[in-house]
Amino acid sequence: MIESPDDISVLLMAPTGVAAYNIHGATIHSALSISTNVRLPYQPLSEEKISTLRHKLRQLQIVIIDEISMVDQKMLHYIHGRLRQVKQSRNHNPFGNVSILAVGDFYQLPPVKGKSLYQTDVTGDLWNDNFVKVELTEIMRQKEDVQFAKLLNRLRVRKKKEQLESEDVALLKSRETGEDWTDALHIYPCNKQVDEYNRQTLFVKCSECVCVLAKDFQKDAKSGKMIPAVKSVKKSSRTNLSDCLWLGVGARVMLTRNLDVSDGLVNGVFGTVSDIVMLPNEHSAKIVKVKFDNEKVGAKLKKQSSGNSTDVVCIEMVEDNVTQVFVRHQFPLKLAWACTSHKVQGMTTEKAVVCLDRTFSAGQAYVSLSRVVSLNGLIIEGFDEKFIYCNEKVAEAISEMPLYIDNEQSNDSVDKIELARSGGTYCTSIAMHNIQGLQAHFVDFKRNKEMCSCDFICLTETWSDGDFDCEMDLSDYKWYHQPRCMSYDNTSRVTHMLKEQCHGGVAVCGKKDRLFSRLNLPVHNLEYIAFQIISKVSVAIVIIYRPASYVLNEFLSILEMLLNELHNVSNKCIVMGDFNEDIMKQSSVQKVMHDHGYKQCVTEATTENGTLLDHVYVRNIDVIETYVSPTYYSYHEAVILKF
Repeated sequence: MIESPDDISVLLMAPTGVAAYNIHGATIHSALSISTNVRLPYQPLSEEKISTLRHKLRQLQIVIIDEISMVDQKMLHYIHGRLRQVKQSRNHNPFGNVSILAVGDFYQLPPVKGKSLYQTDVTGDLWNDNFVKVELTEIMRQKEDVQFAKLLNRLRVRKKKEQLESEDVALLKSRETGEDWTDALHIYPCNKQVDEYNRQTLFVKCSECVCVLAKDFQKDAKSGKMIPAVKSVKKSSRTNLSDCLWLGVGARVMLTRNLDVSDGLVNGVFGTVSDIVMLPNEHSAKIVKVKFDNEKVGAKLKKQSSGNSTDVVCIEMVEDNVTQVFVRHQFPLKLAWACTSHKVQGMTTEKAVVCLDRTFSAGQAYVSLSRVVSLNGLIIEGFDEKFIYCNEKVAEAISEMPLYIDNEQSNDSVDKIELARSGGTYCTSIAMHNIQGLQAHFVDFKRNKEMCSCDFICLTETWSDGDFDCEMDLSDYKWYHQPRCMSYDNTSRVTHMLKEQCHGGVAVCGKKDRLFSRLNLPVHNLEYIAFQIISKVSVAIVIIYRPASYVLNEFLSILEMLLNELHNVSNKCIVMGDFNEDIMKQSSVQKVMHDHGYKQCVTEATTENGTLLDHVYVRNIDVIETYVSPTYYSYHEAVILKF
């Protein structure tokens, strides 16, 4: 349950500042406190830093990542590791059991450095093992130009050796008009082409040009203070701050650093220089005033400015390490009448001049050509169909990804999966068992063919305080585990006492050919796992263990909170578990469940002592069969449910 309006339950983030600003989110680095030079294996945050982040994200349930194609495998491992650290996850479940919605197009440009997510990762394949796909079919950017949109779709998946249709070639060549759109964005494959065009345009369009030299500093060996460097550093791969920045009033520029993502001052936003404030008696600039194309960019900073103009943002020099010895001060700007295709991914513009000459990577031409909203807003230079091709490994990887919801499967395949093992009736089977120690009884459990033939197995009293490696032995199943120590907090004497007790814990495993996912419900102080079977008709299921020492009235209060949350997910629900209440003698739990529209299905004793402690409650479910299955390794018998 969200305790405060400031609590973050859904986190929006993206790999670049522009992409993050476009979705009103944050960069991955800032959202999860991940440094820019991360290395594997995962390096956890210090206890002080993770405590701050954990408090900020204590209610986090869903993470949405935009432009996923630009995220590399190393970054995904850090997202996984950081979320597990935030959620204090002690089991093997990915991303700390936070749901991840990744949005993007792998046919676009891959990460500048690092391996794409769809490539096999020998260190642990977080992407291919955990993600399913939903393919969006409605085109938004070119929705007003259907012919152009269809052309781009064909170019997007065109293989290198495939011949372009003559109609497509003719359409593309029709945009080789030779017109000189000097006010339109020019997109080139290479930085050298970009720099050359920008420099030429600067001297044509700006009457007075200045070269702002970077101020490089180094530490004095004697005093330890930073002093001006005797010799400036010409080139460094560690910074994007230029040693010599050419500017002029009226020059088109791009910000090259994320100064404030929430204010839109991010790497990749475009603007025009309106003024350059020079330092008195020095040949150096103090401030560069920029009017950004999007008037919302820098809105907060503009309010803080003392000047009269409210449409410009004052950009000051920033600092960056250029080597281990030198520090550079320079304006985080670059000329931007032209930029590379890598800089425009995710951008939309009305007009662009796209040069295809020197295109060197798959998807590069497609990204450049698809930035405009219509064919009439496009001019092409250096056209050659050989430059337009996709990465064929992307097509293979996407085709192998399972669908989240397959319309054909919904009508046919899922029904076949749910075919009952006897009688020819379509059904799903669930085994529930208080195993009284999963690790101690795992060999016996694995030999129980009746239980291990079920689609889902729900266990109580796992007696595990965290990690266990059952997945290694039941490779056909996907596991979720909730230990007792992670189920209670210290908000009351009762919950603190329960948290400190040994044993307890619940687990769920489901066959990997079944679509299901864990539900992160905002309900605490209860040993439970909630999950949802994704089928033609979705069903929400909960496995619960109530310790005998849990005061019944307090337990029932939490149980009702759980039911209210569960009913928001689905109207078809199953709640099962060991409630440590013998229905044959008293019925407090059963009464609460009945009042919420549930029917109890177990009709015979579930323990060696003849008590019925293990209940199965269903709501709006057509039950085919419920029966008790004897076990020799636990005081409790198993319960099998088919519906």
